[in-house]
Amino acid sequence: MAEYAIVAGAFALVLAMGLVTRGEMLLFDYTNARDLLLLPAG
Repeated sequence: MAEYAIVAGAFALVLAMGLVTRGEMLLFDYTNARDLLLLPAG
């Protein structure tokens, strides 16, 4: 049981580090995509 907790913790740590390093760029991309979708047709 402890081994699974260690593996899950390591996976969560890697995922959190990835989100921290890429989070700002992901937010920027999301904002740009949202703005493009909400532009009025014209």
